Amino acid sequence: MGTSTGNPQPAPIQILHIVTAEIMPSGRGGSLRTIPFQLSAVPSDEWADVFVRTWDHPPQFGSMHQPGIARVDGDRVILDGTTVEIVKRHHRATLVLVLNEVNKQILARAAASQQTAVIEAEHAAAAERQLNEERKKAARIRFE
Repeated sequence: MGTSTGNPQPAPIQILHIVTAEIMPSGRGGSLRTIPFQLSAVPSDEWADVFVRTWDHPPQFGSMHQPGIARVDGDRVILDGTTVEIVKRHHRATLVLVLNEVNKQILARAAASQQTAVIEAEHAAAAERQLNEERKKAARIRFE
């Protein structure tokens, strides 16, 4: 059986709440707002990239879905160009779906990466053992 590489699985990131004090008018005009959501941790760049791509193309969404409005900034997901009412009625469900999908993808990638690291370490150890055996054989060859 393989050995652990010491790389822990990333903890799933959750949305804790809307940061109500930071809701601002959107640069998109009208009654549209920039609405920040507090995350449970600062995600990796990979997580942030996957989140935005998944928001833009979620596995399931309704007619009110707005691709192109999500971004990740530090420990916040920000929807820029929507309303609190649209978040309540439509985006909340999509956010939950997207968050679950992103966490699933990131965990799968981490597991695959960890498995690859274990296999590479096992191959390196086998190659080192083989090299040591060859060195022992070479040391027994005499030219006297």
